[in-house]
Amino acid sequence: FLDLGVVSFGAVQLRVGGIEHRDSENRLISSGLENIQTRYFLSYARSLYRGFTGGVNLKLDRYIQGSFVANGFGIDAGFGLKSRIRSPVLDGIALGISFPNLLEPKINLVSEEAGDPMGVRFGFSLYRSISEKMDDRMLLAVDFEKSRYSEMHLHVGGEYSMYDLFSVRGGWDAGIPTFGCGFGVGFLLFDYAYRSTELGSNHLFSLTYRFGASKSERLAARRRRKEKEIRTEIEAQIRRFEDNFIKTSLEKGEESLKGGDYEAALDHFHRVLLWSPENEQAEQGVLIANASLSVLEGDTLMRKAKFAEALFSYRRAYESMQTPDIESRISRCEKEIEESVDRKEMVEKIVARAFELYTEREWGEAARGFEKVLDLVPGHGLAAEYLQRTRDRMKESYKKIVKRVERFVAEKHFGAALELLRKGIEQYPGDEKLERKLAEVAELRKEAVTIQREARSRRGELVRISQDEIEVLRPAYEKGVEYFKRGNFAKAISEWEHVWNKYPQFEKVEEYLIKAYQYSGMEFYAQHRYKESLEVWGKMLDVDPDNEKAIRYISRTREELARLEGLTR
Repeated sequence: FLDLGVVSFGAVQLRVGGIEHRDSENRLISSGLENIQTRYFLSYARSLYRGFTGGVNLKLDRYIQGSFVANGFGIDAGFGLKSRIRSPVLDGIALGISFPNLLEPKINLVSEEAGDPMGVRFGFSLYRSISEKMDDRMLLAVDFEKSRYSEMHLHVGGEYSMYDLFSVRGGWDAGIPTFGCGFGVGFLLFDYAYRSTELGSNHLFSLTYRFGASKSERLAARRRRKEKEIRTEIEAQIRRFEDNFIKTSLEKGEESLKGGDYEAALDHFHRVLLWSPENEQAEQGVLIANASLSVLEGDTLMRKAKFAEALFSYRRAYESMQTPDIESRISRCEKEIEESVDRKEMVEKIVARAFELYTEREWGEAARGFEKVLDLVPGHGLAAEYLQRTRDRMKESYKKIVKRVERFVAEKHFGAALELLRKGIEQYPGDEKLERKLAEVAELRKEAVTIQREARSRRGELVRISQDEIEVLRPAYEKGVEYFKRGNFAKAISEWEHVWNKYPQFEKVEEYLIKAYQYSGMEFYAQHRYKESLEVWGKMLDVDPDNEKAIRYISRTREELARLEGLTR
């Protein structure tokens, strides 16, 4: 049984007939007397802890001779321990001790008592594989046996088996040499053994037919079913978490827009874009929030008669969202500048602001500033010179983006290439070359992920870890699943990290661990705990060095930190 252990039962009988039956005066009564000795047994054994096992055997001996019948009850017990050894010499060791007739089966027949004596048998075996390609095993076994009325006996045996199809054996059984062999074809097993005794040579044959799935096959099938259930539950939880996160953030963003809290709206929409970079509602929300903030800033500057600065704010708003209202504000601001009494001072302010943007590498806005100066003063040499420089810098920046993307692709850092392309498209909206490259790299990334998973699977096959050691990790893995389903990502990470460090190929632990890092970091990000989120997302890259989402999260969070540091200076 998969969980309850092993139960076996059977019967062995020795029958001798044709015995002469005589009376006390030696007169023949019958020639058909029979002596029948039968043993019935029921056994149970199970794994107790890791490779440690134990079992008990209950047996009933029944003795019949003519009209005389006697019964005896006995018990055997035993323990075993099997463990892998990470050594160039051995693959593993097994130890065992058994106590035959721990309770002796005593038989009282007429006036005589007979039975099997109590004993002990201790042994060990060493084994190793010579060639993994041949799926072979060399095994040496040594046993010591002692019962109450006999001396200690030594039993030594060796076996070489290959592919579970062929085996050859030899040994020394209490001073008697033995040898044998075995063959397996499908469900049939054939074994032969030779043993010389005082009564002559013994040739022993056995034919075994196996049917049904083996315990290991049934365990594997159950693990697959369990893993499928876990995967279904986890994926459903992931969908619920992601859908709820995006839905909630979008709702809060829209509420903040309606309430005029544009900073909060930006915060909510940026969370959505971290999760889903192509979410159109969030993209539109960011544009509206940015434009609204720039309009508010421009209106404040207009009231202070800072028309040059207001123009830049309105222009920034118009870049995010082209509406008649913003166009009207730009026209009104430009009219104020053109009608300004001190035209020279106004031009100098625009030039100064354009220079600031130039040094901050805000090439687009800087170019528009210098263009406005040239509109006001067509022959302004400095504005013309820096307008050309700005355009040259924009071309250089574009070329650098393309060059870095090509380098990342050549190095197979597709996640970094995708993040850089997205930033490039933000900087150069509508650029067809960058958009085509984005689609191309996304496809390359998809193919690379498939190849990477296959390579990890192949590496996992080479890891020297036994099935027993894998099963020891299962409780921690399943604990992590339960914590994850409850939304306790920190504890899920703790359990899954333990499993991943021991055996990275354990089922889907790597994929789930990455998800737990992702969600944990997002929780920190939502609480504006940016340093903690960076730390958690950094661990995503430890597991998957080219994880596109981790690269994007880290990049955006660092930008946010830099912005906040700039505001506090």
